[in-house]
Amino acid sequence: MSTRLPAAKILLVDDNPVILSTVAKLVQATIGTRIQVTTARDGKEAIGAAKKSKPNIVLLDWMMPKYSGGFFLDEQSKDSDLMDIPVIIFTASDDPEIDKKAKNYPAVKKVLRKPTPPTQLCDSIRPYLKLKG
Repeated sequence: MSTRLPAAKILLVDDNPVILSTVAKLVQATIGTRIQVTTARDGKEAIGAAKKSKPNIVLLDWMMPKYSGGFFLDEQSKDSDLMDIPVIIFTASDDPEIDKKAKNYPAVKKVLRKPTPPTQLCDSIRPYLKLKG
């Protein structure tokens, strides 16, 4: 019996476990159960998770107490294995500086503010998943 591999991989990075669980369930329910979701609780953990899971996209919180989204982006931009992975910043902050800083990172494709309607969140992720079948 053969095992079907996930069609796509998403790395969710947030320090709030409720957000990690809720967004993972939402994405799988909306986009498909063949989505493999990996989670990380800060930017440093996310670098290790990205190296291990090789996600199609990273959904990245900006404000985290230990290692921020900015830390992740700085490290990602120095790593040739990670620098081409698209990132969507998903933040509760309304600080316009985040949008300005995001433009310094070619991997950042969009900045979304929490709360984002589920359809908008999934529509933002879907183009980067390269779904098959």
